[in-house]
Amino acid sequence: AHFIPQHIANLLWAVAKLVDHGHGLTPELKEAVAILSPCVSILKDQFNARGIASLLWATGFLGDLISAAAVDSLAESMLCESDRYPLFTQEELFISLWGLLVCSARQYLDKNISDKNDTLECLINRLFTRLENEFIDNEQDSSVMALAASWLGRECPVEPHYQTRISAAQTTFCAQLHCALPSLKIEQEKRLHSLPPVDLFLPEHNLAIEIQGPSHFAGRDFQTRNGPTLLKIALLQKAGYDVLEIAVKRLNDSDEVSTLIDHIRQKIMVNN
Repeated sequence: AHFIPQHIANLLWAVAKLVDHGHGLTPELKEAVAILSPCVSILKDQFNARGIASLLWATGFLGDLISAAAVDSLAESMLCESDRYPLFTQEELFISLWGLLVCSARQYLDKNISDKNDTLECLINRLFTRLENEFIDNEQDSSVMALAASWLGRECPVEPHYQTRISAAQTTFCAQLHCALPSLKIEQEKRLHSLPPVDLFLPEHNLAIEIQGPSHFAGRDFQTRNGPTLLKIALLQKAGYDVLEIAVKRLNDSDEVSTLIDHIRQKIMVNN
């Protein structure tokens, strides 16, 4: 009750950083997030630029750990502060843009398109326009611009570079899927527009398959998806792709693999 806004922003940022570095979602961390999140709305007009950027990044990265209601509340709070964005540094603008993208993705996945989502898009568009003519000298900011351009349906002013990494689990499942459905065309590490590449893509059926390892989940718990994962899934769906998410641990069980292949077979039959 006695924390000032800077303390709240610092603590939520610290929790997100711990999770980012692989710290498990202990009951204490979950309790801290549950207690601190509502304070943002109460003190929304007292955060400085760095605090707002830190809150947006932390909320974005923690993904499903932040309740949908808290995300809505934070988004509304940040919208109330939108007149202050001209005072932000370029770094703070990029951080805020990414956080707003994840907040918008959460709303999109939870409720699909809503009035709130439309309002957030206006703010995302505002920040994107502010940054599109800025000099960008690192891959992270280029990626944020590419993601924002895709979200808004605007031309991307940069050419992002995405690293491709084919995991053993991905290769094995691709082979299993091809063995079960030999006529199925499967592409690995397929880049769709300016989005990061998807693990497996079935072009004839517009189906993207994402095999999600521990790094896709806050606390590596295979339950709580983090912000980057949520944003990628929302962007793919928004672009019109059907998306199948597979936690990699499911591929260690032959019965689970059979279930997944049957599910894909059914999807293909429906699409046909």
